[in-house]
Amino acid sequence: MAINLRRDEKDFQVTEVDPISKASQDYLKAEKEVEDLEALIKVKKEVLRKANENLVQLFEERGVTSIKMTNGSTVEIKPFYTGSITEEKKEEAFEWLREKGYEDLIKNQVIVKFGRAEDDKAQKLFSDLANQGLDTDRTVKVEPSTLRGFIREMLEGGKELPIDTFGVFVGHKVKIQKGK
Repeated sequence: MAINLRRDEKDFQVTEVDPISKASQDYLKAEKEVEDLEALIKVKKEVLRKANENLVQLFEERGVTSIKMTNGSTVEIKPFYTGSITEEKKEEAFEWLREKGYEDLIKNQVIVKFGRAEDDKAQKLFSDLANQGLDTDRTVKVEPSTLRGFIREMLEGGKELPIDTFGVFVGHKVKIQKGK
């Protein structure tokens, strides 16, 4: 015997659908507001980026790195460092890191894929994987935050670093410490 969980249209009263319609409209309105706020944040971040560039340029033109304002705030520019290891430069970068003794920056991740009901295989040592014919993925990388710190340490310490290999970019960022 089949149970019909759907009511016929004639069984619905307009008053039963009104709360659903209202709640749907409220949801759509909230969703639109979130989208608008996210777009505004994107615009404001671009305004902030341009203001940062302008301040850095003004500081550099005047040859200063910090100023104290009359309200007690301190405005300064600080260097920031970033870089990335592209797929094309990956082997070159890893080889350089290993040769110079920085291999501890390289992170290795081995991912093993098991089918259903293979918990017992998951417990075996990684050295057995190749012999078992399991599908594995290996990721070798340097974490972005680790790379940034390494680049900063090398450059500030005056040490050798192949700029192109590590996609190094050095810029300045404004830091404002508000007065009390």
